[in-house]
Amino acid sequence: MEFPSFSVAILTVLLALVLSTGIALTYKFTFQKEHFPAKLFQTLVFSSTAAAIVMMLFSDNVVVGFAVLGAVLIIRYRALFRYPRNIIFIFASLSIGIATGKFSYAIAISGTTIFCYIMFLLYYTPFESGQKK
Repeated sequence: MEFPSFSVAILTVLLALVLSTGIALTYKFTFQKEHFPAKLFQTLVFSSTAAAIVMMLFSDNVVVGFAVLGAVLIIRYRALFRYPRNIIFIFASLSIGIATGKFSYAIAISGTTIFCYIMFLLYYTPFESGQKK
């Protein structure tokens, strides 16, 4: 399989960046703790673009692409997370990067839209805090 053209590669990386920024902004607007983790915000934005690049690089062998992503994740995310919600946002960002890297733009856009919508919906319902608002 041939590698994508330069313009397709740029479009793919920019789309991953835009979509993951939407996920990161959703995280920021629905964050309820005292101290906002700026480094996690940056991780949400750039992990998607890195995943898209890796998936484009190994587009002819999906198994190798997932293996490389898995190795990176093991190294980067060995640390414990206090809140499971953070893991979900990181997973969503990486999933969007994988989808754009495989040129599944419709899946990436619709997945981001639905994910952000559900997170805002949960934020404005009693399910977010576990208490009635």
